[in-house]
Amino acid sequence: LRGAAVADRSVRHIVLDISDTLISYQAGDHLGVLPRNRSELVESYLSHLKIDSDEASKIITLQDKKFKNVFPARVSIRDVLTWYVDLAGVPKKSSLRAFAHCCSDPKEKADLLGALQVTPEGQAKYHGLVASCRNTLGFIEHYPSCVVPINLFLEVMPRMTPRYFSISSDQLAQPKQIFITVALVEGGVCTSMLAEAAVGTRIPIFVRKSTFHLPLRDKKRPIIMIGPGTGVAPLVGFLHRRRVWQEKNNELGEAMLFFGCRNQKDDYLYEDFIGKAIGDKIITELHVAFSRDQPEKIYVQHMLQRQADSVWRLLDEGKANVYICGDAKYMAKDVDKVLLEIIQSKGGMSLDAAKQYITKLEKGDRFLKDVWSA
Repeated sequence: LRGAAVADRSVRHIVLDISDTLISYQAGDHLGVLPRNRSELVESYLSHLKIDSDEASKIITLQDKKFKNVFPARVSIRDVLTWYVDLAGVPKKSSLRAFAHCCSDPKEKADLLGALQVTPEGQAKYHGLVASCRNTLGFIEHYPSCVVPINLFLEVMPRMTPRYFSISSDQLAQPKQIFITVALVEGGVCTSMLAEAAVGTRIPIFVRKSTFHLPLRDKKRPIIMIGPGTGVAPLVGFLHRRRVWQEKNNELGEAMLFFGCRNQKDDYLYEDFIGKAIGDKIITELHVAFSRDQPEKIYVQHMLQRQADSVWRLLDEGKANVYICGDAKYMAKDVDKVLLEIIQSKGGMSLDAAKQYITKLEKGDRFLKDVWSA
């Protein structure tokens, strides 16, 4: 999409073909992706774990406390390392502590255990090692006398978990496809897999249903959408559905979109698509905050504050739905604060009354969030 020349914020529009599946979804649902570790990374681990090719092809089981195999199928060591173990992430301290006792060199063992101590010196050493080693393989390479038995390795390593993405399409408009908007993460096992996948690559996916949906029975209800960065993904899906509704001659309610990014040139995701939606009245108002295109930083909450009259009119008179998508740690809190201020000032309410107003919206499924923490 944008940011191809900006390594730390490159974003990809990924299209997945679901024509030969029974998958159903709508805009606002989440796509679960089951990632796999890169083949070269798996081979590096096999080498450092002293496992040759023949042994890597052998079936392995790992039992839990109830003597059940922790893996859902009979799989080889290579398959376990490919699909079931997170090899790319920073290792847990508990895992490193177990690995330290596999060091045959006493100095290496003491050095690693020292980095795991809860002291200023230990913390500083640990963070330095994380920066240089990056993942479990880096630690094993840093301490060459550390040879971990495969059963112990599999027991203490974290399991691979699905990665979830907000869907940026809608099955009414794309009946045989699913779109997702993916911000590439350096060293990220899933985003790297998606970015490198060739056309025709089969990727294990599933849909996780959500409640972050348009009001299907009240197409005339106004909507206020707030989604900076990749937070715009499900809102793009909403626009796909609203276009289909429009093409079927349904009357649509007003739609405000607040989008934000660093600068227009590198980060304005779906600019052409959103521009066409404005021209076709799929969106009735668009307010974009480019935080780095001027000396002072401007974010979506500032644009929201500037449109306080329109926001309050849609909330109070139009009974609008509010949709907030993106960063939970900062953006969502800042937007919540501004919305409270708008309700207080334009609605003539106290802070407590404004909070109760928001609670009422939430209970009526009119105040919806799809937010996440990094």
